[in-house]
Amino acid sequence: MSRDDAIAEEAAMHGVGLKKRHIFPIALCIIFFTIFFMFMVWKKITWIFLIGTNIGLFAHFMYLRRKAKRAGGMGGESYVKDGGMEIS
Repeated sequence: MSRDDAIAEEAAMHGVGLKKRHIFPIALCIIFFTIFFMFMVWKKITWIFLIGTNIGLFAHFMYLRRKAKRAGGMGGESYVKDGGMEIS
C-alpha cells in the first residue's frame, strides 16, 4: 500500500469513527460466528448471517461513497476522499 492510500484509509476510518484497534475484533467476531453457525449445522442462519454481513458492508461502502460525493462539490464528476485525493 502506498503512503497516499494509507493516509486516505486512515482519514476515511477517522471520518466514520473507527479506529484500527476496532477492525481486528470485528473481523474475529464475524469469523467466529460464521464457524459456530456452520458447526451447529444451522444452514439458514449461516446464510442469513453471511448475506447480511455482505449487505451491511455494501451499505457502508455506499454511505461512504455518497458522503465523499457530497464533499466533492456540485459537479458530481469526481469523488473526493477525506484526504483530498480523487477516487477513480
